[in-house]
Amino acid sequence: MSPFKLERLPFSVHVENALSRVPVLRRWAKKLASLPFIPSTGLATYRESTRIRFNGRNHQFHALYDGHYAHGYEVETSVLLSLLLRGSGAFVDCGSNWGYFALLAASLPEFSGRCLCFEPHPATFADLVSLVAQTQLSDRIDVHQQGVGQTSGTLHVSETRGASGLTQLVEQRIGPQVEVVALDEVVNQPVKVIKIDVEGMELDVLKGARKVLLEQQPWVIFENTLTFDHAERTFAPLHWLEQQDWVTLLPALKVKRGLVTVPHHYGSPPPASSTDIDFHRMSFLPVTAENRFLLHPQLNLLACPRHRLTELPGEILT
Repeated sequence: MSPFKLERLPFSVHVENALSRVPVLRRWAKKLASLPFIPSTGLATYRESTRIRFNGRNHQFHALYDGHYAHGYEVETSVLLSLLLRGSGAFVDCGSNWGYFALLAASLPEFSGRCLCFEPHPATFADLVSLVAQTQLSDRIDVHQQGVGQTSGTLHVSETRGASGLTQLVEQRIGPQVEVVALDEVVNQPVKVIKIDVEGMELDVLKGARKVLLEQQPWVIFENTLTFDHAERTFAPLHWLEQQDWVTLLPALKVKRGLVTVPHHYGSPPPASSTDIDFHRMSFLPVTAENRFLLHPQLNLLACPRHRLTELPGEILT
């Protein structure tokens, strides 16, 4: 499912893996491997022919080398995008990091639209710009060093060393200041799919895209993390979408396990083989405040306008 193939693992990743196996050094492994004198450039190929260099200090590049992603990074989301992105229309990626999903979208033969990437973290944005340039896809992928929220303004980056996937935007002046935009103010073209991975700001992004959502009725894929001490943050996007007459669903692959086919969603153990995966149809479980506690703490969910339920590439589970 992935358009990438690893050629050379960054030496810094080798160092971190080795140090992690030493009990007294385990807690320092990531920091020591990030020391500036340790080489950190990895190599991969994109679409079998384009060689790319990537920055091993950005641990979100684990999508290219972590064994957990042998059949594709967040394979449920990748397959879902391949089924939803057909024809023209934009793929809007909020919190795109180094651009894995945008580059996946650009590789899909059935998709002819553009990708709009929003990534506020300065160093991660540099990785995104580098990958778009190396793959020569600037005509398909627009990159914006901006966060996405409810209204336009500025916030500050709260970062964890190397863990760019955990970057948050906060009001406190503890990191670089970045511009924040609302999608309603910057998106002026037909939208096919919006993906939101913004570490707790999902509701802000939805509210800032209300006009786009209600007028264009695109699919929305968004991260949802269950935190018992801030349960209202978990449920707020679900309640808001329900008020707009949208249905929230958990997308699941159909995976063969022996003689039976079982649903496989975000957080499930990786499939044993790609031949066990149905790449053409999925299953969808309605997610509500009542059953959210029964599901994996971290999920990628699909929001669908109620009148578009019959267009889903699969069946709804009951």
